[in-house]
Amino acid sequence: VRLDDVVGIDDIKRDVLEVVDLLREPGRAAALGIAPPHGLLFAGAPGTGKTMLAQAMANEAGVPFYALAGSDFESMWRGEPSRRLRAVYTQARRHPAAIVFVDEIDAIGAARSSGPGVLRDDNTTVDALLVELDGFGSTTVLTIGATNNVNQLDPALLGPGRFDRVLTFGLPEHASRRPILVRHLLKR
Repeated sequence: VRLDDVVGIDDIKRDVLEVVDLLREPGRAAALGIAPPHGLLFAGAPGTGKTMLAQAMANEAGVPFYALAGSDFESMWRGEPSRRLRAVYTQARRHPAAIVFVDEIDAIGAARSSGPGVLRDDNTTVDALLVELDGFGSTTVLTIGATNNVNQLDPALLGPGRFDRVLTFGLPEHASRRPILVRHLLKR
């Protein structure tokens, strides 16, 4: 999947071109003093192209693409979800640049519980994700989260330097539907 394959969301594609260039040449960006974003949040209804755009960005930039679903992190073993998350980022950091895509990020990034005696895996998984988004490494790992429930995310995830860029995917307008249908019908 390339950016040309993603149709119907031209405004959003233009917004991510700069990020694709930064991922394609992370050394050049660093030499110019440009810090790539650590996280992008794709918000919108199911089927609006969030996953397809994330895959296209990785392919255009020529970087590895690690896809996860928030529901993959449910476990009956304490500490297992945060260990899984750290393992994916460890793999991603082995490359000069990579994309980690977390679909249904609200499943692991929901607002944390607080109060005396609260220690839940949900909290430690959000904490692990926050540490990874802070990106204290020498490689460029871009985290793209996708959700249709932005209001359920922990406020810390939406802070500066984390998912501070939110791109909203709307349902396709009438003019966009024809190119979408043509693109998908040509693949059959």
